[in-house]
Amino acid sequence: METMSDADNGYYIYGLIDPAAKRRTKDDLLSIFYVGKGKNRRMFNHEKEALADLRAEMDLVPCGSKAERIRTILERGETIPVVRLSTGYNDSEDAFRAEALAIALVNSVLKQAGQPELTNSNRGYHAGFLPMREYIKFVFVEDFLIPADATEPVLLVKGDTRELPAGGHQVLQGGLRDDLNPWRNRIKILGHGALQDEFSRPGWDFENPWDDDEARQRARRYWPISRETVRGWLEDPGSVPRYLLLAIPSGADTVVRYAWQIDADGDWEYHLNAEGDWYAWGVPLGRRDHDHRLLGKKLLEERGSKEVQVLQNHAGGWRVLNV
Repeated sequence: METMSDADNGYYIYGLIDPAAKRRTKDDLLSIFYVGKGKNRRMFNHEKEALADLRAEMDLVPCGSKAERIRTILERGETIPVVRLSTGYNDSEDAFRAEALAIALVNSVLKQAGQPELTNSNRGYHAGFLPMREYIKFVFVEDFLIPADATEPVLLVKGDTRELPAGGHQVLQGGLRDDLNPWRNRIKILGHGALQDEFSRPGWDFENPWDDDEARQRARRYWPISRETVRGWLEDPGSVPRYLLLAIPSGADTVVRYAWQIDADGDWEYHLNAEGDWYAWGVPLGRRDHDHRLLGKKLLEERGSKEVQVLQNHAGGWRVLNV
């Protein structure tokens, strides 16, 4: 940690020090009251902004805020030292994440020492940290050539970077085909009618991965599986693929990032679009498997003399295959 007289090139993470806390603790780190991300001379602007507010007699600031702390220091006739916590970030996204990490670490040190926490109003951009083993599953890519004699069936579906708008599918009363009537109590019929699903679903962003609920909403529906296939699964629950795997575009690759067990005894959804000209299914999902052997894998198969991705030429974005 180094006191700065000027800002380095690129982005950096800095801390503002309360001189009174420094005199009391004799420690720079235990005297920090605010952590920020900056570029050029950003870290020297806080004192200037507070002085401008004082001159304008803007006395109403939130109790415990950064502005209140700065005013208290300035009213004592003192200046605000600035320390560099880390530097050398050429990318603002990297700097945002370093800022969030610095906020968490400094707050932890302050708490252990019995000092007040930082005055930051939030924990920083993308501060919902993932354990490394989870993060790796969202960035790691490894080719996996499916053996020709594989026998474990899975339902593979493809995610999307596009946002799905609200109200894409709505409840429809009636309309179930006769061949599915024996399982009417296990099929929820959805389509055009009363409002349902009135919320948008975000597109995939590897820097801000879907949580389990968001991923489920994208994975379980709306797949144009044939009625004959689903009817066979309803007749024989033992024939239902054990897992649904959600694969996500990653450049030219499509990589498995989520896995759930399929609830063979759960309720299916039967979708009819607003025009009434095509049908799709929603798959009943059970427990998420965080350690499935195919997470992080780009699935390949041999077609003739070539190895190709298994969803290539499958425009519907889904496929049942043995792995």
